[in-house]
Amino acid sequence: MSDVAEQQGWAVAHAAVEEAVRVLGGRLASAYAIGSLAHGGFAPAASDVDVALLTDGGGAIAEEADEIAAATRARVDSPLAERLSVFHAPWPLHVGPGPGSRFPAIDRLDLVEHGVLMHGEERRDEASWPAPEDVVDEAVRFSLERLELVPGQAVPLVAPDAVRKPAKLVLAPVRLLFLADTAQVASNDAAVEHYRHRAGSAHGALVDAALTWRTAGVIDDLDRARSLLVAHLLALHVEVLSELAARGGIPHAEALGRLAVRYATAQVTHGVR
Repeated sequence: MSDVAEQQGWAVAHAAVEEAVRVLGGRLASAYAIGSLAHGGFAPAASDVDVALLTDGGGAIAEEADEIAAATRARVDSPLAERLSVFHAPWPLHVGPGPGSRFPAIDRLDLVEHGVLMHGEERRDEASWPAPEDVVDEAVRFSLERLELVPGQAVPLVAPDAVRKPAKLVLAPVRLLFLADTAQVASNDAAVEHYRHRAGSAHGALVDAALTWRTAGVIDDLDRARSLLVAHLLALHVEVLSELAARGGIPHAEALGRLAVRYATAQVTHGVR
C-alpha cells in the first residue's frame, strides 16, 4: 500500500473529526482513529475508515453520529467516505458502552491498544479493557449475524478491481479464528499468518490470494480467483466453524455447528455480474 493511498483514508478520518467538532462542539471530549488506519494493514480497496468519538455532558449521540457520517460523505468525494464508520459512547467508558452507544468490545479493545488521538484529551489510560470473553462473544455473534455466506449464490467477481467482497468473504473466518484463539485485535496480515501456522489449515492458497487481492486492490487472474473460491471458500468456512463449534467454552457453539453443516452440504457457484 502506498503512502498516498493511506493518506486518502486519513483525509476521510480528519474530515469526520472536523464534522464531529462542528456538530458536537464542547460535548466532544476525544476523537480517535481506530481500525486498520490505527493498528495497520489499511487497504483502500477493502478497508473501512473507523473513527471513535467519546463525549461529555449527556447520553448517546446516535443521531449526531449519523449526521457526522452523512456530512463527511457529502464533503469528501471518495469511495472511502462511503465506508466511514463512526463509533461513539459517553465518557467514562467502563465495562459496557451504555444504551444507544455504538462501541462493540473488539473496537473498544482496538481503541485502548491502538487508538490514535485526533482531537481532544487522551483518555485511553482511564478506559476499562473489555473482558476477553466479551471480545470473543461479539466476534462470534457478528460472524453469525452479519457475514454469513449465501450457499449457491454467485461469488461477486465483477471486475479485476472489485476485491472488497470476495476478500472479506475469505478473510472473515480467518479473522474469527484469530479472535477466538487470542481475543486480540490484529491486522489481516497477522490473522492470515496465524491461520497458515496452524496444522490442518488446508485452504492457505485461497487465504493468501485474498490477502494479496486486498493489499493490491486488484485481482490479477480472475480465472484462478474463481477456481480458488469455488474449491475452497465454503470448505474454509466449514473448517473454521467446525473447529470452533467443537471446542469447549466457545459462545454460540451450537449455532456455529449448524452453520458448518449447512455449508458442508452446499455448493458455491461463480459468475461475472
